[in-house]
Amino acid sequence: AGVEAAEAIARSGVDMVFIGTGDLALSLGVAPGSKAHEEACQKVLEACKAAKIQAGCFAMGPEAAVARIEQGFAFTVATIDIVAFEATTRAAIEHVRANAKPPAKTRRRTKAAAPSKTRRATTRRPRRTKS
Repeated sequence: AGVEAAEAIARSGVDMVFIGTGDLALSLGVAPGSKAHEEACQKVLEACKAAKIQAGCFAMGPEAAVARIEQGFAFTVATIDIVAFEATTRAAIEHVRANAKPPAKTRRRTKAAAPSKTRRATTRRPRRTKS
């Protein structure tokens, strides 16, 4: 519905339009990046240009963000939270693996120690008898 109404939406007094490309793909029933998807994105962009307002678009990564800016979108989201989280986590793990130096292993005995030759004296308590 939004794509068909792009011109009316762009001229309605809004300051800008942002395309959620995943939501757009779902509403069209197509894959993100498909021909129909890209045509819809371009239709919205052209409606925004005609209305002299800025259009933004979601991108799945930095390369896609560059492509969207080159297409004429004024702003974009260059990554998603899970991608940023994954990259940061991987970098942290790699840093720890590369830089952590565990302490030297202690030498373990390989044979059981010989029993002591001296026995300790033990004392027993006397048993109580019934009186």
